Amino acid sequence: RLARQQMAVGDRHPELLAIEDAEHFADLTLRLQDPRHGHVVQLAPVGGRQIEFREEAPGQRFPGLKRIAARDRAVFGESLVEHFCAQGARVCFVDIAEDASRAVVERVKGRGHSAPHFINCDLRDIDALREAIAEAGKCHGPIKVLVNNAGNDDRHSTESVTVDYWDNRMQVNLRHQFFAAQAVRPQMCDAGGGSIINFGSITWLVGDPDCPAYVTAKAAVGGLTRALARELGPE
Repeated sequence: RLARQQMAVGDRHPELLAIEDAEHFADLTLRLQDPRHGHVVQLAPVGGRQIEFREEAPGQRFPGLKRIAARDRAVFGESLVEHFCAQGARVCFVDIAEDASRAVVERVKGRGHSAPHFINCDLRDIDALREAIAEAGKCHGPIKVLVNNAGNDDRHSTESVTVDYWDNRMQVNLRHQFFAAQAVRPQMCDAGGGSIINFGSITWLVGDPDCPAYVTAKAAVGGLTRALARELGPE
């Protein structure tokens, strides 16, 4: 939720957008303007966990604006798992971060919900991903909902990108979405249907200048999703 709020900064009171429920935002970009001073001095979430904000110089395309980026990459996946469990869904999730994932399981159990089933998996390893999806199907029956959320938006310049880095960004941000959909398709057919949700990013729409490999991968997610919808939708 976004709420318009007066935030005092010293003797100034610029009208800014504040995050009321910051806990559930993983990659949120706000473009904000102090109408009197043309810059943002401070922005902090109202409630929720603390999220890092960084301030950048205004770009030529948006005169007078500065970009405030809120980033907590783990929050989105955790929130998805916790909210699905709270609604009574039978949840399996994969992650490479074992300690953090075990903590999510315990947190869900502590709230009195059915514990999700965690599978340690590096999504860059497609064979391991296929095995994880098969395990999930055995655990709770045919998968009816697939959420492809994993990604990494490390900042980088064009000059710094190597072939290995480029390939890694495609593996982390795009490739696993296709192969997860491919692997889950037979299970969804057995279940009589299902939903595949691919998380993208607005970075390719706004043309973020500081992560070209990530922007490319996330633009491709939109094309992938449309193509899969055409092919798999009738099923």
